[in-house]
Amino acid sequence: MEPMIFVPPNDVITPTSISAFPPSWALLGLIGFMIVTIIWCALAWFRFKRIYQAQQHAIVELANMTLQPDTDGFVTITAYNRILKRLAIHYYGNSVHLLHGQAWADWLVAQLPHKHAGSHNMGLQTIALSVYQADSQSSKDTSMAFDSAVLWCQKALPRFDWFRLTQQRLPTSTHVSSEQSS
Repeated sequence: MEPMIFVPPNDVITPTSISAFPPSWALLGLIGFMIVTIIWCALAWFRFKRIYQAQQHAIVELANMTLQPDTDGFVTITAYNRILKRLAIHYYGNSVHLLHGQAWADWLVAQLPHKHAGSHNMGLQTIALSVYQADSQSSKDTSMAFDSAVLWCQKALPRFDWFRLTQQRLPTSTHVSSEQSS
């Protein structure tokens, strides 16, 4: 028995060679969208890191201060105050540098979310008013001030706007009266 050979009908048109180019418009659109998305993600990541670089530096500086065993509690808490003031000026603008004393302490507490403000009020009061107190700071005050300072660095700063790739600027109420600024 002979094998059966397929004989095509007379009007069969064979396709020409198939090529990958030019690609379809849908494929070009998908590739373009993926490239734009990758570039946007890289740009967003680098801007996020750049904006929050001061925050990370402050947290590392606070952590390094706790590793120094020979520092006095007063000096440590005063340094915490300087770090928070520098961070507040960086993120909230120059209007913050006019705050001092109780107004500075109230402003620090006001920037925290409500769920943290009550529990860290005393630590932030200790930090803000340490410049005006005597040198007798206990280790309990220092550890409470450290916890409050680190929490303030993590939770009280403006959030990053992922759509605009900038930091959300919230209106700050500085509560500076004419008596305090003079």
